[in-house]
Amino acid sequence: RKKKVSMQVTGVGSILGIHCHSHKLSKPTTYDKFHSDKLKILHLEMMLSGFYLAQRGYMTLNIETTDRDLDNFLEKFEKVISDNQHLLE
Repeated sequence: RKKKVSMQVTGVGSILGIHCHSHKLSKPTTYDKFHSDKLKILHLEMMLSGFYLAQRGYMTLNIETTDRDLDNFLEKFEKVISDNQHLLE
C-alpha cells in the first residue's frame, strides 16, 4: 500500500506466496502474461539483491533465518518495489 503497488503475500508458517493482484485472493488464481511478467521482474531484481524466490512468487523461510536476515530482506524488497514501482503498479 505504501508504494501503491498491487501486491499481496499469502501463506502459512514458513511457506509464502507473493501475488501481483489488487483484489483479495481467496482461492488459487491463474496469471495472465501481464501479472506473470511482474513476478518475473520481482524474481530477477531480488536475485540481483542476493535473495532467491521462485519466478512464480513462491518462497520459504529457513529455520536458520535470523531477525537480521529478515530485516535485510525487507530492506531489499522495499528497494526493489521502489525502483520498479512504475512496472509493478
